[in-house]
Amino acid sequence: MPDGVTPTGIPYPDVAISGHLYTDDVQSVTWTLGISDVLAPLSPNTASVTLVGQVATVPGDTLVITSALGVQWSGRVDTSTQTRDTNGDWWTTINGTDLIGALGAAQLVDYTFLYDDVETIAEDIGAELGIPVDVVDESASGLRVVAAGGNASGSALEYINASAMATNVMLATKRDGRIAAVVREGVTPSPVLALTGINAPRDWALSTSINVDINAWVFTLVVTHASGVYALDAADIAIYGRREYSATGVEMEVADIVAAFFDWYTYGGSQRPTASGTMIVTAWSQDDLILLDPFQWVTEDGTDWQVMSVRHDVTKSPPLWTVAITADNLLDLL
Repeated sequence: MPDGVTPTGIPYPDVAISGHLYTDDVQSVTWTLGISDVLAPLSPNTASVTLVGQVATVPGDTLVITSALGVQWSGRVDTSTQTRDTNGDWWTTINGTDLIGALGAAQLVDYTFLYDDVETIAEDIGAELGIPVDVVDESASGLRVVAAGGNASGSALEYINASAMATNVMLATKRDGRIAAVVREGVTPSPVLALTGINAPRDWALSTSINVDINAWVFTLVVTHASGVYALDAADIAIYGRREYSATGVEMEVADIVAAFFDWYTYGGSQRPTASGTMIVTAWSQDDLILLDPFQWVTEDGTDWQVMSVRHDVTKSPPLWTVAITADNLLDLL
């Protein structure tokens, strides 16, 4: 953890494996946070570390990437490979997955669910499975409840994602391992990072795809126990065809659908660009970039963008730290 001392020198991350800190031995590190786009479900994030020498570790060991500014990524070891090169030197490459990987592998058996929001559902499932889950509500209006109770069996992660989809919630893992929950609703952006000056993108791209367009919203209602279209944008459908947001994994009350989805279906179908870019870390003063989390906001050339995913690639020789992001401004448009 940060010790309060202002860091100096070339920015570089450290790695802790089962509580043992590696600094000078770290040769390269890559890690990811977040989700691919505004419609993507919660999914595992990965990390890869290359160390000098033969480092003993086994699957399940804790793996934490940190820096002088704070935690960058946390998870556990999946695989470890020790390689001897032609010079006779040993190198160890370790690949890891965050706690979402554990949720993805876990199965529920007749687990009883109650009338709750996705934060409570995910944390209760984690407690049931012995997986520490901490969901943070970062939405503007609060999380809505999933109406259907009863028993469920199968993938724990699939049920969490179904609950999030039914209540219009995006979920993404933060640097410290907690899961951020954000409703797709109209918000006033609060940018934490201006992509100018030392943080100006090395490259920046705007991409427009039909994949971002949603013009029909389908749910399963508690009253009828049947799925059907709740709202649609007929004008957009006439041009682009029907493109559904199908949240039928759990049942919902009409009042909760209205509360959670009103801004989105009122806005209707959206033909908008999404953004991606790469920045370079050269100084510890770029703390907002180094510590960037999914769902935070950045500003580029006068436009506010909400970060969906963050990828860090760091090498020691030559020294290079790049931060690549994908971003969307749907919530600003709503």
